[in-house]
Amino acid sequence: MKKARFSSCLAVVMGISSSFLLVGATAAEISGVIRFTGSIVEGSCDVIPVHDNVQANCQRNGQDVISRHALELAASAPQPLPESIGTSQLNWLDVSRKQGILLVSYN
Repeated sequence: MKKARFSSCLAVVMGISSSFLLVGATAAEISGVIRFTGSIVEGSCDVIPVHDNVQANCQRNGQDVISRHALELAASAPQPLPESIGTSQLNWLDVSRKQGILLVSYN
C-alpha cells in the first residue's frame, strides 16, 4: 500500500513540477526522456496536522519514527522530517490562517 501511495504522490509531484516547467516556455522547448533505473526502498512520510502541530509519521528500516512541530514554526521556516530525510513547511493562503499548503521536500 505504501508503494501505491508513493507512486500516486510521485505522479502528482511530477505533474506539478511539469506545470512549473511550462511557465514561460513553448512546447518546442520542452521535450526529452526521463529514465528511471532501480527501486524505491523507502516510502514517503504521512504528514498531517494534529491540533496546533504538524506531525510527520515515517517508517525507516522497519521502525516508525515521528516528529512534531508547532504550526507557527512550520509557517516560519522549513522544519526537519525524522532522521533528516527532508523538510516540511506551511504556507498560509489567507490572512485568517484557515487554509494553507504544506510543502514536503525529500532529500
